[in-house]
Formats: sequence, structure tokens, C-alpha cells
Amino acid sequence: MQVKRLSIILGAALLLCASAFAGRVFIFDPATGRVLADLQSADSGSYLGASNAVVFYKTNASTIPLGADIRFLLVTNGTVIPMSASQSNQIVAAAAAAADGALRQTANAPLLALTPDGLILRALADSMIDEINTLRLQISQAKTNFSGFTNSATLAPRTLNQLRNAITNKVNNGSVD
Repeated sequence: MQVKRLSIILGAALLLCASAFAGRVFIFDPATGRVLADLQSADSGSYLGASNAVVFYKTNASTIPLGADIRFLLVTNGTVIPMSASQSNQIVAAAAAAADGALRQTANAPLLALTPDGLILRALADSMIDEINTLRLQISQAKTNFSGFTNSATLAPRTLNQLRNAITNKVNNGSVD
């Protein structure tokens, strides 16, 4: 009698454990996020931690079309459903904004870094600003004293060697650190 009672208790415990691991598993392509398989009432314990699976517990069986994007699934009242167009558009916009921010941060990093590339970029930019300011000064002088400006010396064309020397001097004197 004791063995029968013990086997009934063990059987009930196994059923409870099995139901605790039963769930809805979506297998998806990690590269695209598209649903490849919808395993309803699967032994979800074997999928825990898998990089290509999402496990939903205690969900109702609604149909998710294969090829749906896993990012756009919701659990609402225990049912897995696709998001509305508005909801999915918000996720796409947020992902695009995050990618744009990461791109801009990556693009600015060399300019701000104390590395050889960063120093050269800043020295080049500073040399360009110097040349622009020289031209602005000449334009300003022309506006105030046109007759004197027409008789002033013309600006000589800059050479690559002059630009190289200007950049080297800015790097060496530490003005762009």
C-alpha cells in the first residue's frame, strides 16, 4: 500500500514538473529575427538559454505565421499575438535611432580621441579654420575699406607642403590635444 501511495505521489510530482516546463517555444533565425517554427506545448526546458529560441510560459495557442519577426510579438492576456503596425513602427524607429546614435558616436570617436589619428584630424580641421578666418578677415576689410582692399597684396595659393607643415606644427606644439 505504501509503494502504491508513493508511486502516485511521484507520478503527480512528475506531472506538475512536466507542466511547469511546458510552454510555447518560438524558434527563430538569429540573423533575421524571423520565426522558423512555433512549437506549442513543447518541453521548453530544453530550449532555455538557446540563442535562437524564445520561450513563453502559460500562453494560449494563437497562430503566429512562420516568417513573423520575433521582435514584434506580444503576450497579451496569456496569448502570444503579433503587435499592431503602430507598435512595431515604434520598435523599428527606436532601433533606427539607437543605430544612428551608435554610428554617430563611432564616427566622433577618432576626432575626440587622444590618438595619432585624432590629433591629425583635429590639426587638419584647425588648419582649415585658420585659412577660413584669414579669408573672412580679408572680406571684412574689403567691406570697410574697399579702395584700400583693392590695392592690398593678393593671397598666394597654398601648397600641399604648407598644409603638411601647418598640421605638423599644430600636432607638435600641442594646440590640438
